[in-house]
Amino acid sequence: EPTAVLTQKEVDKLFEVIHILKEKGIAIVYISHRLEEIFQIGTRVTVLRDGTLVGTEFIENLDTDKLINMMVNRPINELFPKTDFSALKKEEVLRVEHLQQKNIINDVSFSIRTGEVLGLAGLVGAGRTEIARCLFGADPFDSGRIFLNGKETVIKNTKQAVRAGLALLPENRKEQGLVTKHSVRQNVSIVNVGKIMTGFHRLSRKKEVTQVNDYVRKLKIAVQDVENPVSSLSGGNQQKVVIAKWMFADARIIIFDEPTRGIDVGAKTEVYNLINEFVLLNKAVVVISSEMTELMGICDRILTIKSGTITGEFLSENGYNQDDLLKAMMVG
Repeated sequence: EPTAVLTQKEVDKLFEVIHILKEKGIAIVYISHRLEEIFQIGTRVTVLRDGTLVGTEFIENLDTDKLINMMVNRPINELFPKTDFSALKKEEVLRVEHLQQKNIINDVSFSIRTGEVLGLAGLVGAGRTEIARCLFGADPFDSGRIFLNGKETVIKNTKQAVRAGLALLPENRKEQGLVTKHSVRQNVSIVNVGKIMTGFHRLSRKKEVTQVNDYVRKLKIAVQDVENPVSSLSGGNQQKVVIAKWMFADARIIIFDEPTRGIDVGAKTEVYNLINEFVLLNKAVVVISSEMTELMGICDRILTIKSGTITGEFLSENGYNQDDLLKAMMVG
């Protein structure tokens, strides 16, 4: 995963070096979840699924559909499972007015409703993550107002945000979303210990283990024992632990920042299914992603952001046009 934290300019430079090495006769093994990179630099592709060799093909014999089918054993049209939310009642649960953070966020206003998935699209450094962190109380903002269910709410820290029903799945899950040395059990229950207290204000380990195991089964987290450290899990299963944490906390507004970064295609589809489940539970969902196809595949509405400013709003019911989205992100 050499490009996971690189800008596009840095990726281009890396690929230039790879092509030079290939021309010198040096063999390269390149591991990535980003299919477009495989087609850009690959000669042959070997697919593994669940620790088993599925097959090896020359790149000229493959297209995206065939490669995804090898990886997940299902066609591309099932990659973004979309649930019909038309029957759900769409009510505004969060409204942001004139959010301002010096040199980063510029007069941002928008609303989030139940019964929809709202996407935030923009280039790296556009201010998407910064907006999410301000809403979650992780970073201060200079001015602006936040309304929850029509009532103005003060959120100055993450504790207040959690109590207000907000959740943030950060893009850097290992450093900001998990305590990797701690167990799966501890990571799931950490934000809502009140849920596992007894009448004598003591933690009930039995109650905690039972409830955490329920989430492990529901989310299909691949772990033999909830006492195992989170660091022993794959990226996809670590992400599921973060999701389980916020389900355990009964969060009502969930912000996913790069929810599928560094996880395989099969795990991505499972995350998309979980996002749909949140919406069906009448929760509001925001997705921040650098993958345009991902946003177009799962979001009902997309806001584009450039230099900390909202530059456009696009609706899935009107049909997304990738060129229009990119123009709004890059030009404004």
